[in-house]
Amino acid sequence: MAAASGALCAAGRVVAGGGALQKEGQTLREGEQNTQVLREKLKGLEKELTEVLQPRMRRCNEEATGRRQRCGDLQEAIEHLGEARAKAAEEVGGLSKRQLSEIRRLLRSPPEPVKRTLAACWLLLHCQRFKDKPSAVRFDEKTDWPRCQRMLVDEGFIASVLSFDSKQLDEVPSVPACVAQSLGIADAGAPKVRPALRRSATVPVKPQPPLDIAAVLRASEPCGPLLHWVQALIVEHTERIKLQAELTEAVAARTKAESSEAEAEADLAEAEALLGRLREALASQEAALEQLAAEKMAAEKVPDRSE
Repeated sequence: MAAASGALCAAGRVVAGGGALQKEGQTLREGEQNTQVLREKLKGLEKELTEVLQPRMRRCNEEATGRRQRCGDLQEAIEHLGEARAKAAEEVGGLSKRQLSEIRRLLRSPPEPVKRTLAACWLLLHCQRFKDKPSAVRFDEKTDWPRCQRMLVDEGFIASVLSFDSKQLDEVPSVPACVAQSLGIADAGAPKVRPALRRSATVPVKPQPPLDIAAVLRASEPCGPLLHWVQALIVEHTERIKLQAELTEAVAARTKAESSEAEAEADLAEAEALLGRLREALASQEAALEQLAAEKMAAEKVPDRSE
């Protein structure tokens, strides 16, 4: 009986050992399946990174960089707009007392090119008079020509030209538009208005032909710098209006591009973080599988040693 009982116990241990091996084998197979799933996820994410997310990040970055460059270029162009006008103002500042006296001698009965030039100067320097009444922008010979004469004999006339802030015209765009129309300067950035030069408040004159510098110089050489200043001021205002409109659009486009860039960067960072976690999980899973396989192999060799 004792021998039979011992044999049964040994047989039971063998059966029990076989069940443990079977369980370990099942666990190993499940681990291999899970590892394969992780490998597939890792492979798919790496493909998405290289084929989708990273190219998208580059495109968004290039777009945003281009938009930022465009805004910078426009801002720089706006900052340099006043250079031609400043140079023209310096020419006016260089007029001698004799040259100013020559202009003043013409005030009683000025040639038409001189009158148009001086009227334009008066309108620009006194643009704030029309701030609340843009539709009334005009030069009335009867009432405004005496004011223009006083402007020219004022000792502060040259200083007023040198210190004139061109941005004032942005508040009264009808004034530069009116002056541009009266002098024949194309597109001053505002709707057309009535001619700047009128013989009275009730009798309009027909639009006059463009006023060129040669005609002014023939009539009065010292008036040439004044016309240069007027023309440069009108061009500066016109270009500033255009550039500011372009800058507004460029800033909106830059904001949109930077938003897309930030979104692409966040998606890429999230994917890279997930990729790191998956790699860690896969490494851990592979290490566990290797350990499990070693244990199974060791367990399978135990009966052989007992024999």
